[in-house]
Amino acid sequence: MRWPSNGISPSRIGVLRKCQLPPPAWVQAYALTAWGYEAEPIFQVLGRWAVRSPLHDPTRPLSAVSTMLSLRTMLRPDRAPLTMTVAFRFPGSAFVGRLSAAGLAIERGDSDAVDVAFETETTTTFVGLVYGGLSFDEAEAAGALRLIGDRGIAARFIGCFALPDKIEADTA
Repeated sequence: MRWPSNGISPSRIGVLRKCQLPPPAWVQAYALTAWGYEAEPIFQVLGRWAVRSPLHDPTRPLSAVSTMLSLRTMLRPDRAPLTMTVAFRFPGSAFVGRLSAAGLAIERGDSDAVDVAFETETTTTFVGLVYGGLSFDEAEAAGALRLIGDRGIAARFIGCFALPDKIEADTA
């Protein structure tokens, strides 16, 4: 990606910082700074607004990172207070989430010290569990999910998320 010719890049401004991804990638990447993370609520509002479109299709594939961002965006404010640690394992990507009353913190990486782990063959399967009403039994029967840990805890976690209602199409 090329930055504008004025020489000002997001890393120079202080929104991003260079970092090294862990193995197996071992590539240079960019991560948000603390100041960059302050913009997250703006993008969450836009995300909640966008999924209300009658044209939004929640079954479309998402990247692993987009899937994790969707969880932070679609976390229900009226959810029961829960504290748990969750692993998300997709082919080539793993994340650990820590749910608390304050919200959902997610970081790259893996851990066995979790309350529940979702291993899916695609992010689409996981998104189907969270937003599409796909049951654990259906996903497991299809060979698309390996659920590790307490199913009740997993179900309570899934219940913490919801897409906002669609707007009615304006036919005028």
